[in-house]
Amino acid sequence: VCKDGYTPTVCPDGAGGAFVAWVALGGVRVLRLTDSLTIVPGWPDSAVAVSTLQATALYVGICPDGSGGAFVAWQGTSSGPSEFRVQRITALGDLAAGWPGEGLVLSPYPTLPGSHRPHYWSFCAIVPDGQGGALLSWTDQRADTGDVYVTRVSSDGTIAPGWPRFGVGIG
Repeated sequence: VCKDGYTPTVCPDGAGGAFVAWVALGGVRVLRLTDSLTIVPGWPDSAVAVSTLQATALYVGICPDGSGGAFVAWQGTSSGPSEFRVQRITALGDLAAGWPGEGLVLSPYPTLPGSHRPHYWSFCAIVPDGQGGALLSWTDQRADTGDVYVTRVSSDGTIAPGWPRFGVGIG
């Protein structure tokens, strides 16, 4: 589940440790910790920079990719870019080959953070799809003041076959 503010979000890494994602000056960052809460060998101490493009991002989410890596989703704020994007990080802390350098744009439309949706403190959800990809949902304003959309990304950095480019509206 994604969290708002600068609050980090965490998910299991599948090996007893965890991935932690957060927003810092300069963009979205991810760190992988072992089960003893040390940084996984080979990962930079300062974390992996997932994106530097959206330094105004406040909302981030993360889920495991089933191969020791993770998918990271983020959204900008109303005072900066508000595109909703996702990026894949490998088990070794590299950006996955074939993925756009600043993440795959899932919605170019103004998106709504949880603070604008009372009682729903998450702007999105991101979960593994069980086939090496991820399912993501978010709220954007392409048609009105805010509808929920969902899409599926493949492990190779593309929208899964059969899914519309910018998600399918579900309400």
